Amino acid sequence: MANQDLTALTEITTPLATDVVYVVNDPAGTKNPRKSTIANVLKDYDDQTSTLTNKTIDANGTGNAITNIGDAEMEVHTSTKITITAKGQLNSAIVYTDQANTMGDFLTTFKDNQLKINSPDDADGTTFVNSDQTANRNLTIPVLTGDRTIALLDEAQSFTAKQTFQDDSIDISNPADTFQYTLQAAAITADRILNLPLTTGTDTLATLGLAQTFTATQTFADVIHTGRHQEDKGTAEAAADAVTLDGDGNTYHITGTGTINHIIRTNWQPGSKITLIFDAAATVNHNTGGETGDEASIFLADATNRTMAANDTLTLVLDTTTRWLEFGGAGGAGGGGGGSDTPWTVNHDFATYYWDMEKQTKPSDPPTEESRYYFKTIDANNNGFFVLTKKNGSIVETQIA
Repeated sequence: MANQDLTALTEITTPLATDVVYVVNDPAGTKNPRKSTIANVLKDYDDQTSTLTNKTIDANGTGNAITNIGDAEMEVHTSTKITITAKGQLNSAIVYTDQANTMGDFLTTFKDNQLKINSPDDADGTTFVNSDQTANRNLTIPVLTGDRTIALLDEAQSFTAKQTFQDDSIDISNPADTFQYTLQAAAITADRILNLPLTTGTDTLATLGLAQTFTATQTFADVIHTGRHQEDKGTAEAAADAVTLDGDGNTYHITGTGTINHIIRTNWQPGSKITLIFDAAATVNHNTGGETGDEASIFLADATNRTMAANDTLTLVLDTTTRWLEFGGAGGAGGGGGGSDTPWTVNHDFATYYWDMEKQTKPSDPPTEESRYYFKTIDANNNGFFVLTKKNGSIVETQIA
């Protein structure tokens, strides 16, 4: 066969291992022409280490496999990311970052500060930081009946469900966080509800063992005092047609020599009692009427107008929304201090055999089979000594002197 160029020969696209190829032995030296089977050529190639760049190893097909790859055969690499379209070809237990994963029933441990949950927009996240514990602990999540929010120590929380705490388990620290109040329940025998009032601003709880100053009106039912009932003295007010008493006490000084016809009842309820101390010769008129607005007239015990002197007192009780009734008092021309049936002062001197009796108004009728003696004013120029006693089946007032 004549010499031919290698590129001119007919190509065999499916050569066999036993086919022969032309080779040059020792091309850098003797350059001896030789022949070799394809099997021998590939045998030497299979024993070589090759670096594949941008190559794809396709193990698909019957009988094809990549085997015997262990840790010793894995060299240093810079990425652990596996990108694959058909994820089913990998082990189903692999955790993917782009799909929901179900973790198996085994313990997963993260290093401290290494568990982070991002916000929905991935802009920020929350990192779970563990305390320096000395033993393993379980954080048990209760049975949830819906979506819930974890309560945090440093955040304001709104609890929408009932919370139960054990006795002595609620501590409230002072602002400096140096001491605590412990809320402790009494040994109750049934569930009880402690209702907090509707507050319109920052307020303070009242406690039994401390002196309290109530700055707002308080309504109590039955009140039992086992000590002193200390009332406050209010701001002094000038005598005038209608006197307004500030709500800062129950005893008031009245200044000036004006005439008082009414006392304003605003912020007073029926049953309220006040005591007036007069600093000068003011006049208090009896039942002047003509009330307007919150005015209430004054009903004096002797039913006459009264001129008070300095240091005289007059105690009134609000009977209805339109009248103050005299409850007690001392001094004042035109009427005796003290109201109907109020005990009067009696001075006696057994050495000289006399009695001093304070001037009074007509008292109520005495009990059955008793008589009642008293001393009262008849007119501007006359006083009299009277007795209430039974005559012809009726109680009759009789002047004795």
